[in-house]
Amino acid sequence: MKNDKKLKASVVIPNYNSEKYIIGTLESLNNQTFKDFEVIVVDDGSTDKSAKLIKDFYSKFSLRVIKQKNSGPASARNLGAKNSKTNIIIFLDSDCVPYPDFIEEMIKPFKNKEIVGVHGMYVTKNKNSFIARYIGYEMSFRQEKMKKAERIDHMATHAAAYRKKDFGKGFSIGFRKADMEDIEFSYRLAKEGKKMIFCESAKIKHPHPESFIRFVKQQFSRGYWRVLGHIMHPDKLINDSYLGRSIAIQGGLSLLFFASIIIYFANIIFFRQINLVWLPLVFLLILYVSNINLGLYCWKYEKKMLFLAPIMAIIRSISATLGFIFGFIDFKIFALRDKK
Repeated sequence: MKNDKKLKASVVIPNYNSEKYIIGTLESLNNQTFKDFEVIVVDDGSTDKSAKLIKDFYSKFSLRVIKQKNSGPASARNLGAKNSKTNIIIFLDSDCVPYPDFIEEMIKPFKNKEIVGVHGMYVTKNKNSFIARYIGYEMSFRQEKMKKAERIDHMATHAAAYRKKDFGKGFSIGFRKADMEDIEFSYRLAKEGKKMIFCESAKIKHPHPESFIRFVKQQFSRGYWRVLGHIMHPDKLINDSYLGRSIAIQGGLSLLFFASIIIYFANIIFFRQINLVWLPLVFLLILYVSNINLGLYCWKYEKKMLFLAPIMAIIRSISATLGFIFGFIDFKIFALRDKK
């Protein structure tokens, strides 16, 4: 085991029932070109065999396992950061597989004392799945702008590093799921004038949902938790360095699509007319056209994505907007009711 005084970085991994993936993550860390790091796995009340599997790695690198009752990934990451022994904290998800030079590339930018956060590159692991490939293409499409940005305000903890002195109290534990808690934190740092950058050379492989149902549920959940994040940062609803303005535009179009469906059925119920069937179709067409640039980007990887990517983007947008509606009802309307 390494002398803790020589450690340069702490890799914090929240673990909740990750027996399917955690071994791959730890094996990839054992093969890193940069060796001066510790690994802190925070077991978030797991009930599977993952905690037992982790024990095989105690002799391979500096590894600690901290246990807590199930409290969510934000709480787990905060606990890991609090117990880290270095000045750089690297967050990984338990199903991520870092490239061999991942840690080396992640810490390089910190030679610039102005930089407080570094965001790594996401690469799709399960490319055998059409849905997973689409998700990866869209993420890559949005990361293009981040590659060129001098600073960013959107950092996701599948591959994110911070200086410990700037981490402070960390992620808001009000986020019980792995959605938006990391982005909300990076919004906070950006508002404080802290510099974060995107590092294309620091890469990890990560699996995306493969089934249509899982994809829809994922987007619904993201839309739901975005409400809480944007209650804290309403200005970021319209634009940030990853999502840009297109998500807000497509969210607005999706709301109009839902409104058009209500109008269509109201017209049938009250006036017994079906002549407004074209109205929802118009908004679907506009949504499709708004994603043509995404289709053109995906076309260079798969020709069929020119047509299919905008359709998947429509499904993503409608699912996320529906989640946003439910989140708004929960976090705003019900919250106001409970205060009375």
